Amino acid sequence: MMFVFDPAKISARHKRCTYEKIGTVVDVQIYENNNDDAVSTYTYGPVYEFEMNGMKYRYTALRSFKKKPDIGEKHTLFVNPNNPEVFYNPEQDSDWLRSVRGIPG
Repeated sequence: MMFVFDPAKISARHKRCTYEKIGTVVDVQIYENNNDDAVSTYTYGPVYEFEMNGMKYRYTALRSFKKKPDIGEKHTLFVNPNNPEVFYNPEQDSDWLRSVRGIPG
């Protein structure tokens, strides 16, 4: 999978993610990364859960933390009110829109 960053599109998406929600980390995906020297490093993809418009959503962020988040941690998320599958977490990286995958619960 390849990502192309267009600052204008990111800015426009950030403008659409206007609904502030508190997301709770309910699980953590662990990703192992190997470099050319066969040294492994790990990053951690939080699985957020939040409620919006009477529905509960649970999604794994595609962008990961270098520090493992704790289950139960609360994070401020900015969600697209017209499409709750699109949000970003300014604590992770304010320049990256979080596209998410999951099934509303």
